[in-house]
Amino acid sequence: MSVEEMKFDLSFVEIPVNISGTKYVLREASSDIASKYRKFIMDQKKSDGDGYKSGLADAEPLLVSMCLFTEGGDPVAVDTIKKWPERIQKQLFFKARDMSSLNET
Repeated sequence: MSVEEMKFDLSFVEIPVNISGTKYVLREASSDIASKYRKFIMDQKKSDGDGYKSGLADAEPLLVSMCLFTEGGDPVAVDTIKKWPERIQKQLFFKARDMSSLNET
């Protein structure tokens, strides 16, 4: 049985983002961020007795906020992202989810 070497590059995939002239960087999630995102999803899916918790709707802006950074390297606050049009937040979410291999959540 032949075993191939597995090779990895530890650099993160980054995509430049321009929103109304302000430049950002969308970066793939680290393992820590991916774990926090998955835990958030699982916690929100637990029944609170009356059905699901209402926080599940916050999953998309949460992932974006953990993956979107200013030019200075600061993460963009989730409250800021929630103020943006849904069409922008949605596209950033799908891109962050896909490039971070979080499609199963």
